[in-house]
Amino acid sequence: MRIGSPRGLPKRFLIACDALEKEEPIPPSVASMARHFDAEVVLVNVAPQVPRSWLFREVLREEAETSLMATRKQQLERLARKMRGVPTRTLVRQGVPHVEIVCAAIEERCDLVVVIDDPRLRDRGSSFGMTTMRLMRKCPLPVWAVRRDSRRPRRVMAAVDVPLDGKDDDGLNHRVLQLALTFTPPSAAPLTVMHAWSLWGEQMLAAPGRMRPDELAEALADTEREHKRALEAVVEAESVDLGSVRLELVKGDATFVVPRVVARKKIDLLVMGTVARTGLPSLLMGNTAERILNQVTCSVIAVKPPHFVSPIASA
Repeated sequence: MRIGSPRGLPKRFLIACDALEKEEPIPPSVASMARHFDAEVVLVNVAPQVPRSWLFREVLREEAETSLMATRKQQLERLARKMRGVPTRTLVRQGVPHVEIVCAAIEERCDLVVVIDDPRLRDRGSSFGMTTMRLMRKCPLPVWAVRRDSRRPRRVMAAVDVPLDGKDDDGLNHRVLQLALTFTPPSAAPLTVMHAWSLWGEQMLAAPGRMRPDELAEALADTEREHKRALEAVVEAESVDLGSVRLELVKGDATFVVPRVVARKKIDLLVMGTVARTGLPSLLMGNTAERILNQVTCSVIAVKPPHFVSPIASA
């Protein structure tokens, strides 16, 4: 399969719109990719519920809710008119933001959930907002967390955790690579497929009386070759020519290695799995994934394996 092929394109985006009072347009990167995929867009805003104790009168509470919903709908409609060339619908819901976004995405049969970050969060040392992180933990669909100032992706990287037995039983690597390939335009830089590897117990083996330096060096070289073969097998399983992608095999803990590679290669979009491989179908986000997300400054697509059971969808 060549880079940028049309197989498996997301055809319906759900875009979660917050801070409507600022009337900031949808980032050009999102509108551009929607046009590229010939996708339909559903703009969603989750309005707060008016407390039942508000002014102690039910009729006033209902009037306030009606006015709030109508105002939010008008604001969404103005945003929709700015999405030129993209079929767009609008939807206002009430409730807990991440819960309503997941429910709307399922009900609207969307392929992708898009959330737009608030740059002010980075000034306070947080990579993504609370709603975004909750979606990455609980949404069964891929979640594209877009930096508001981002451009259309030109440098895309897929971070994969390759199985040394040659099996990808949970299908996560397949989903990560397919989305990364889909978001890599033909004219862009080749897709980077990255894997972090390490020799278990290296420090223990290097202690006096354990392994000679030459034996340890040989063990490290063997381990690296083993991971390289496994990474190549994962890529080849997607019918991708190894010459059309850049393999990045890096020694170290993925928690620290992935953000460094993202910065060094000036990656625009990181595609990665966010569920730990424990066999628990409803486990939310792995510690490694969460730590990586809190360090990178590029846009991210968070992917779940096919067996993932969302605690929201199941409820």
